[in-house]
Amino acid sequence: MRTIKWQNQFFYNFLEQLTLFGYSPKDISRYVWKPFLPEHLNIIGPDRDTTFNKLSITPDEVSKEQQKLPVSTIQIDTHFFEQRKMVVLLLPGFTHHTLRNLSLHEQLYDKQSPHHIVRFYVDPKDNSIQEETIHKGTGLKIAYIAYSRSNANSDFIIKPLFELIHGAKTIRQWVMEEHRKLVFMGYSYGSPLSLELLSELNTIKYQGIDQFILKNTAAFLSLCGDIGGSYLADYVSDRNSPYNIHKAMNLSRRSNLLANLFGFKTKQDNEDIVGGVESLGHMKRHHVLNRIQKNLPSSIKYFSISACQPIEDYKNNLIKDFDDWSMYKQSLVSYPISIYNDGQVVLKDTLLPRPQHIPSENIIDLGAVRSHHWGVSYRTFQFGNNNFPRVPFYHALIKTLFEASICK
Repeated sequence: MRTIKWQNQFFYNFLEQLTLFGYSPKDISRYVWKPFLPEHLNIIGPDRDTTFNKLSITPDEVSKEQQKLPVSTIQIDTHFFEQRKMVVLLLPGFTHHTLRNLSLHEQLYDKQSPHHIVRFYVDPKDNSIQEETIHKGTGLKIAYIAYSRSNANSDFIIKPLFELIHGAKTIRQWVMEEHRKLVFMGYSYGSPLSLELLSELNTIKYQGIDQFILKNTAAFLSLCGDIGGSYLADYVSDRNSPYNIHKAMNLSRRSNLLANLFGFKTKQDNEDIVGGVESLGHMKRHHVLNRIQKNLPSSIKYFSISACQPIEDYKNNLIKDFDDWSMYKQSLVSYPISIYNDGQVVLKDTLLPRPQHIPSENIIDLGAVRSHHWGVSYRTFQFGNNNFPRVPFYHALIKTLFEASICK
């Protein structure tokens, strides 16, 4: 049974962090939704909600909630992060290798970041595991898992993904020698990939092969995860759609510029892209969920955080804001189905499964923030300008995980 306890906790943590970062009540009302139970929303169907009245919060209401902020003895600062004996395994999203910025890039690129951040990837020339140190800090460890073939069907990703994590010397050192716990953080496509991997690790097939990953994993956090499927992916997979991946492939074969814009940098990208888009759709995701649910480990805690944004929040101007304009165009596919979408995924499809063998208190829905799919993680294009407050958001997430006793 879902409860609103941890949604409230995250809500007040986010409110606290936004206040500490100097955001006004008016600003905060643009980024925060009220806590809610998904079953109290009419997400899809003929009687679906047509306004955000159940979630929206006014500046006056923000001011009142600020007066209720509990006195916190926890400061999210360098000292806090230094005390966390954890490794965040960050799995980015679909076609992550084509984007200029890494996911959570404010944390990864900030020269003042307290974290020790290493990007792990496989060199295609010799299949060796490479480690790129992005930042050396004394805080918690972030392992950016740049898995190969990131626009492929998940069937081709899971085994190499395991081999990348399992074979990374620094991750092994952090866990085996420094006794740190692992927290999977899956963004977008990285979320269902994480669930597939965790399920595989919990099967007989991996007994004796996985030497340290599963037994040292404390939690999984889904960040706008494409868990149940994407209507946008369904749309672009359909050959009858005005804009579909098959047309894009035909155009890319005629122009290298268009190929790079569409994310087809290599011959392998061209071979993978159709299956990858289909892997994001409802048919594939439902099939995978039905297969893996029974094997998801019951020893860890599962968290999810979602996003949704009113259509009027988008800056629908190609010249001024390519990020918002691009996401606005994508969101038009989902809006006739549900207003509760982040431009790529509808809210109901970002929620975690609830298999009976996992205690209900270990599956924790943290609610949603007022943002689109890209806003929670990065600016996708160097001339994009989505202004969602990602640093306060990240701090609120980490604090909530700490309070849930998974990152002591």
